[in-house]
Amino acid sequence: MAETIAQYDRVCFVDAHTGAVPQDVNVSAIAAEFQASPLTHHLTAQSLLTFAQTLYNARPEAIFSLGAAGISLASSGSCRR
Repeated sequence: MAETIAQYDRVCFVDAHTGAVPQDVNVSAIAAEFQASPLTHHLTAQSLLTFAQTLYNARPEAIFSLGAAGISLASSGSCRR
């Protein structure tokens, strides 16, 4: 996945939440930052950006969108190549 996102100027990570977050949809800018995980099959968006930066010298602009389960997130076209 790091190789794939390294090919883009902007990437969008989308995840769902179960309602513990007050807003239905929350969008925020994120940056490369390695984050250790106690789970062996878990990788944060920030860690993935770190791998793209370290392995491919790529620094795409990145946003993270967190939406409530059942909310439709329509594409705005802001994450196009």
